[in-house]
Amino acid sequence: MTAEIVGPRGDEKNGCRQEWLGYLNTLNKKSLFTSYRRNRFNNVFFNATALLYHLDDLKTFLKDYVSHSNNKLESILLDLEDNILMFVAALSFFNEMLTEAYWDLMQSNRPYGQFLGYVSLMEKALKSWLADDFEPLNSSPVFEDFAPSTPLFRDISEMPVTMDFK
Repeated sequence: MTAEIVGPRGDEKNGCRQEWLGYLNTLNKKSLFTSYRRNRFNNVFFNATALLYHLDDLKTFLKDYVSHSNNKLESILLDLEDNILMFVAALSFFNEMLTEAYWDLMQSNRPYGQFLGYVSLMEKALKSWLADDFEPLNSSPVFEDFAPSTPLFRDISEMPVTMDFK
């Protein structure tokens, strides 16, 4: 819902995109939120990462800088203080480790015949993540040659929320 109020092509009635962009401009930052109009599956994961990246800025913005208030904005502000962020962090982790790299593979010029090798790597990684001894802090992206060039979080320990995987 956060991407709806501050992201492109979002909720114009209840949102605050232009104010958000102006606020970020004063901080010399760019908004990382994407639109849900295309590639919706990927955007769920990517916007989770964007939300964590902008978490402190969003809290300050919604508390101190928004010129209007409504139920949607108040609900989002409450969610930013809640345990729900643990689930957002899990989506973000999955984005950093798999979905962003897989999307880059799909957009690449790699021959279709090479995709089986990547799918095999993905299967191996997913099976290892199901194991009882999985340690996300020691994980690396599934496709090293398609890993994000500038990941928002170098590892999961840098995320601004605490996650208990056990």
